[in-house]
Amino acid sequence: MANSKANSIIQTAAGFFVGIRRPIRLEAEVSVKHRRRFQQRYAKSTGSKPIPDCGGYYECGPGKWGIELRIYFNATEGIIELLHALGFKVEENRPYRPEYKYRINSNKLWWKLIEAGFRLGDNP
Repeated sequence: MANSKANSIIQTAAGFFVGIRRPIRLEAEVSVKHRRRFQQRYAKSTGSKPIPDCGGYYECGPGKWGIELRIYFNATEGIIELLHALGFKVEENRPYRPEYKYRINSNKLWWKLIEAGFRLGDNP
């Protein structure tokens, strides 16, 4: 039951992103150890293989432990409140990407956005 609830929350949050103002940027930082698994899943989901250091996909050295998937976006305060209510930690006004006010680090939500048609890099 808990897994069903988590999937429902991810699905609801993904729906918010379909309707919010663009652009939205998806980035992936992937350790060398997890490169193959990430590339295979992305290719299976999208039909194209991600190219390292291009379009928001970065391979990282031994200091990176796994796969970190990030969503950069701009949205109204109402959407941010809804995302908080769903349990997402929405980072605000961090200097990572100045053109985006918000960032969420969520591998599950990131993959749900890929399923919804979003791609690595900027999604205009």
